Amino acid sequence: MKIDSPRSRLAVGLLLALVCAMFLFTRAAIANADSLTIAYTGNLEGHLEPCGCAAESDFGGLDRHAVWLDRLRAERPEMIAIAQGGLLTGGGVTERIKAEFILRGFALLNYDAIALRWPDLAFGRELLAHTPLPWTASNWRGNDWALTREIARGGRKVTFLSWLDPETAPKTTGGAAIYPLDATTISLAERIAQARKEGNLVILAATGDAASTGHLPLTGVDLLLLDATETMGEPTRLGETLVLHPGKWGMHAGILDLQVDAQGRVIAWQHRVASLGADLGHAPRMADWHAAYTERVRAASRERVAVLRAQRQGETGPFLGAQKCQACHPRPFAAWSSSRHAQALSTLERVNKGFDPDCLVCHTVGFNRPGGFIDTGVTPQLAGVQCESCHGPGREHVQEGHDKKMPPTADQTEALCRGCHNALHAPAFEFKHFRRRGIPCGHGDAGTP
Repeated sequence: MKIDSPRSRLAVGLLLALVCAMFLFTRAAIANADSLTIAYTGNLEGHLEPCGCAAESDFGGLDRHAVWLDRLRAERPEMIAIAQGGLLTGGGVTERIKAEFILRGFALLNYDAIALRWPDLAFGRELLAHTPLPWTASNWRGNDWALTREIARGGRKVTFLSWLDPETAPKTTGGAAIYPLDATTISLAERIAQARKEGNLVILAATGDAASTGHLPLTGVDLLLLDATETMGEPTRLGETLVLHPGKWGMHAGILDLQVDAQGRVIAWQHRVASLGADLGHAPRMADWHAAYTERVRAASRERVAVLRAQRQGETGPFLGAQKCQACHPRPFAAWSSSRHAQALSTLERVNKGFDPDCLVCHTVGFNRPGGFIDTGVTPQLAGVQCESCHGPGREHVQEGHDKKMPPTADQTEALCRGCHNALHAPAFEFKHFRRRGIPCGHGDAGTP
C-alpha cells in the first residue's frame, strides 16, 4: 500500500485522530483526578540516630525524621505517611532500651500506618502494647493489631494492608509457631477486593523483593511496599501495581505524588527521594525524647561498669594493650600512634558518646568480651582501636615468647575491617584502597617489626 494512496491517508488520519483522542482523554482524566501525596520509609532496623562516623553515613535518625515530616506536612497537610516497619532489632547491649525509645519516638512522628514485621516482636507483644502505634498485620489471628487501616484525606480513602511472611515466623525450639497467623492469602484477597469495591486506593506492605511476591494476590493493589535495600530505588511496575523500593535504616525517605481517578486507580505519578542528612538540623519537639534516651543509656552504662569493676578485681585478661606491642614492633606502633584509630575513643567523647555501647564496640579493644574494655578508669590501656582489635588478644603471644602467631591472615583481614567499616557506618569504605596505603597500623605483615 502506497503512503500517498487514499486508503493509506485515511488509515494515517484515523491513527492520528485516535492518538489525539487518547491524549485528550488522558489530559481530561488527569485534570479531573484527585492529588494524593504518600510519604514512605523502609525498615529502620534499630537505627535510632546516626553514628556520624563518616559523612556518607551521617543520615537518618528519628530527630531528622521529625524535621522532614513536619516540613512536608506544612507544605501538604493532607499527606499520608506510611512505614514498612522493622523498626526494632535485637542482640545489642542496649537494644531493649533503644527499642523502647524508638517506639516512643515513632509515636511522636504521627505515621498513619506501620506494617508489623517479625523483628518488631523481638521483645514480645507486651513492649509494643506500652506505646500504641498504627501497627497493621492483615494475616494476624487475634485482636493485637489492626487487620487493615483506612486513611481518609480530603475525600479520598486509602486502605493499608500488611502481609507477615509465615515462612519466617518465629517458632519454639520444638518447631511450633509462637504467634497466631493465617498462612493463606484468602482473607487478604477478600480485603483487597472489598477496598477496591469501595473505590479506595490500596497499599500492601510485604516482605522480600518483587520476584518473591508471586504468591500474593496483587490484583487490585495500587502500591506494593517491599523490604528495604541499602539504597532507595525508583518505583517499578509489576503488572498494574506500582512497586516501592525503600532504603534501609531510615537514611532516606520516598515522596510519591499521585493522581487518582474516581475509582481509586493511579493514573499518573511523580517520585522523589529525600535524604535525611545533617542539614535538616534538629526538631525542638524531639529534644526531651532524645535527652531522656541519652540519660537512660548513660545510666545503664554506669550500672554495667559498676558490675564489671567488681568482677575485674585481680583479673588478668587476655588483652594487653598496644603499649605491650611497642617493644617488638616499634615501627607499626609509631604509625598506629599517629592514626585516627589511636584516637577512636576520644572521637566518641567529643560528641558525648563515650559511654554508648553501640559505639564503644568499634572504638575500643574487646568491648563486651571477657577481659576487654570497661571504661577509662579501669582499662585505659584498651581505649581506641589498637593492635588487638584486629590481631586478637595478645597475652598468649607474649607469654609464649612470640611462638604463637597472631591473626589475621591475608584472607581474614577484609572481613575484620568490615565488622565496623560496613554498609551502615562506612558505605564508601574500600578495603583495597586502604590496603594499598597500608593498614592503619602502618604495615601489611603482622610479623614486621
